Amino acid sequence: MKRTFISRKELLIILGVLAIAVLLHLFFLSRTQNGMYAVITVQNTAEIRLPLSEDIYFPLPHNPQVIFRIKNGEVSFAASNCSDQICVRAGGLAHRGQHAACLPNRVLLTIAD
Repeated sequence: MKRTFISRKELLIILGVLAIAVLLHLFFLSRTQNGMYAVITVQNTAEIRLPLSEDIYFPLPHNPQVIFRIKNGEVSFAASNCSDQICVRAGGLAHRGQHAACLPNRVLLTIAD
């Protein structure tokens, strides 16, 4: 009896496992983006939660010169009146636990679910 490299049964098992892995990956990818929030803390007290699923520009109510941008599931400091602009250069945040801060304005931006 001639043995092929891989049997039909083994091929079906491998394809089934791959299909399940792809479906789980897509499920968790969509779950993380839809359920994530940008949490803005100002002077260690005020907390604002914004969903990452909506594309918006959001100025801080107490300091409208600090502006956040949410686009394509990422949040970033779009503008700030601080001198060094480190917060603006931090770029986009999209994963749980990531954070950026604007120390002169006492603003902390964190990703949470």
